[in-house]
Order: sequence, then C-alpha cells, then structure tokens
Amino acid sequence: LVIAIPLLFAFALPLVYALVPSIRRPAVSAMGLIQFGLVAWMFLSYRASGIEVVAYPLGGWGPEVGIVLQLDALSAAFCLMMALGVLMVILYSQDYVDAGESKYFVLLFIVAGGMMGLVLTADFFNLYVFIEMTAIASFPLVALGRSGRAVFAAYYYMVFTMISSALILLAIILIYGATGSLNMLEVSAVFADLSPGIRSTIVVSMLIGFGVKVALVPFHSWLPPAHAESVSPVSALLSGVLLKTGVYLLIRTMTLFGEGAVASTTSNMLLGLGIATVLGGNILALGQSNVKRILACSSVAHMGYIALGLGIGSPLALGGSIFHALNHLLTKSGAFFAVGRMGHGDFELDKLRGSGLLGGAEGVAFGACTGALIGLPPFGSFASKVMLMAAAIAAGMYHIALIMPAGAILSAIYYGKVYRVVYDPPVPGKGTKTPARTTLILVLVTAGSVATLVFAMPLARWFTEVANLVLG
Repeated sequence: LVIAIPLLFAFALPLVYALVPSIRRPAVSAMGLIQFGLVAWMFLSYRASGIEVVAYPLGGWGPEVGIVLQLDALSAAFCLMMALGVLMVILYSQDYVDAGESKYFVLLFIVAGGMMGLVLTADFFNLYVFIEMTAIASFPLVALGRSGRAVFAAYYYMVFTMISSALILLAIILIYGATGSLNMLEVSAVFADLSPGIRSTIVVSMLIGFGVKVALVPFHSWLPPAHAESVSPVSALLSGVLLKTGVYLLIRTMTLFGEGAVASTTSNMLLGLGIATVLGGNILALGQSNVKRILACSSVAHMGYIALGLGIGSPLALGGSIFHALNHLLTKSGAFFAVGRMGHGDFELDKLRGSGLLGGAEGVAFGACTGALIGLPPFGSFASKVMLMAAAIAAGMYHIALIMPAGAILSAIYYGKVYRVVYDPPVPGKGTKTPARTTLILVLVTAGSVATLVFAMPLARWFTEVANLVLG
C-alpha cells in the first residue's frame, strides 16, 4: 500500500483537477498525511512485532527471479524518514507552487511511490525499476523552475543519472549471469564464491553508480545546479529526501557484498571518496554567492560524512551515518524551506540583505538549520558528527576523526558570510507575510533539529542496533 497508493493517486490527480478543482489542495494534503500515516503504522507494527525481517513475495515466481518486498530495520528507518520528508514538502508546496501545479504534484507522488518501492524491494530487477521511476519523475521537477538554467540543470542531472543507471544495470546483469538469481539474500549468500574479477566489477559498478546518486566527489557536479535552480520545495525534496535513497542504496549494497561488514577494499574506496567529498563540497561552497547553491554544495559535504561512516564499517560508524542522514533530512529541508520564503525568487546573496530579520519564522529556521548543518549544539547534527568521530577514534582512524571538525570550520566560514548579509538591518518595505501553514512547518523543522539532540542517546542506540542487523 505504501508503494501503490501514492502511484495510484498520482494518476488520479489530473481527474481531480479537471472535475473537482475546489478540493485539489485538500486532497493533496490528505494524501500526504495518509501516506505518512501508513508508513508510520507499518514502522510501529514492525517494531512491535519483534520480527527481524518481514518478506512478502508477489506474483508466484520463484525466489531467484520473483518480486519480493522486504521490511527490515534499515528499510523501516529509511521509509519513515522519506515519508516524513515528502509530507513536509507537500505541505510547504501548497503555499509556494502555482505554475504547473497539477503536473508538479503528479510527479511528486510518483517520486514518493518510487522511493518507497526502492527502499522496500529485495530483488535487484525491481530495485532498478524503482530507481528509474524515481529518476524519470524527478527530471521535470528540476525543470519546473522554467528558466533556461533550470532546464539545463535538469538535462545535466539526467545525463549523470543515465550514466549511473547504466553502471547499476551492468552490475545487475553480471549478478544474474554469475549467480542465476536476482534475489538480494540469495546473491549475498553466494557472492563470496564468485571469481575476484566479477566481484570487483560488480562492486565498483555499484559503488560508482550509487556514488553518482549520492553526489560523492568526483561524481558530484550535477548536484549544485540541479538543487540550486529548482524551485525551493523541489530543492528540499532533492537535497533533503531524494539523496537519502542513494544513501540507503549505498548502505544496502555495500554491506550486502561484504562478509559481515564492508570489505576492506571497498572500505578504503569509501573512505577516500568520503574525505574528498567532505573537503570538496565545503571548499566548493566557499566560492559561491548564491545561497541555494551554497546549501547544495553543503549537501555534497554532508554526503561525505555519511560515506565516511560506511567506510569505517563498524556498527557505531554505520549507526552514525544513518543518524546523520536523519539530521540532514530535517535541517537541509528546513534551510531550503526558509530561504525559499526569504528569497522571493532571487537567491543571490546581495539580494537577501536583511531578509532573515523580516519574516520571523523563516529567519529563525534558517539560522537554526544552518547552525545544525555546521554541527553546533544544541542541534542533533552535533550528536551524529560526534558519533562518527567516536567511531573513527575507536577504529584508530584519527585522520578521519579530524575531518569532522575541519568540515565544521569550513562550513562555519561560508555560513558566517551568509549570516553577515541576511541578518543585516532589513530593507524597509521588503518583507512579506509568511502563510500560517509555512510558519508551522518551519517551527516544526526547527524543533525537530533540536529534538534529535534531546533524544540523541536513544536514537544513537537504535541506529547502532539497526547497523548491527545490517552488518550481520
């Protein structure tokens, strides 16, 4: 249901707009709440059951080629994160999107259903199907900005995504040819018996393919234009939510192909990519003058922190990566929501002077969410970064531990540059009234970024338990 309902609603929505347009926005909001409610119910039922893995076969085919949906600790956590992110985007979009509204919400619900399918599938063929469904629906969302730059960004995003998809498909073909199965658990059981050349080709193809989707350096150049040129709710969807599908895929596949943990060669590759991504994303942000582009480059850096946790490979480190994914979802979505209200369509820094002091809620939310992105207390991102540092120190990787404060210092420099402008005395008459619904979302996101620190200990324990199950 959590896959089917948003997809069915997406294709029913044009009828709603054509026949009963007066209920279109309440219907969209209600469907977002229903989707989140279903995922929350699924999550709580799974947690209460005490069952480690729930598998659901469809179609009557054998397990080697059949469609299997699977709920475990990792997929349950990411389903809940993504459903929360999509709900926030849907509610925020009500007061933001006018042009192309019906197409926008159709595409948004296709992306929502695709992400649920991507996280819940347990076979490689349908994993590829849901990856493509999500990608193809997201390209026109980027182009919805309607400027020439937005169309170019969508095209650039599409080219990188197609290259990524080709590499993933190559790995899936090799998997089926070598094992005769597409079922993830069956492939995992025999993967160590394959020839080293086949294993290496599969892992490298998957790592690069998903590395593009996570925007690890040097596969990152599509992300800043795609996230910066989109309309702000799409920026929040792409950066806050859709990037987490890449994180999930990277965790799922790289641990699936390891022997109880990420294999040493893959671990070293992830550590190298993670270091380059943290430093590269932050350094790239230093030279930007567009606030949305700064936030986009910051997302690159935060994907690097997550890759470092996976590269370290311990339960504490992987738990820290999942925790950081949650914090990034809340804070980056909130930052894009806030700047969307502050910028009024123009996000060059010199055009935003004083905007942080005009609207109230958006100025507070922007300061809180970007402070969290730096990694400052009292925000949950501080806890997830400390968790990653502790894992690096425990593994004797002191140079990795130093990357965390180095990244925080660099991000403090470029966000400090932004603060000096947006919290200057405001320009008289420039402000506009923030809709009540948007204010509520901004308040909730700000509260959520603090709540993840308040509940950091139970969250850290739970995410470490999830990591233990994933790592076997």
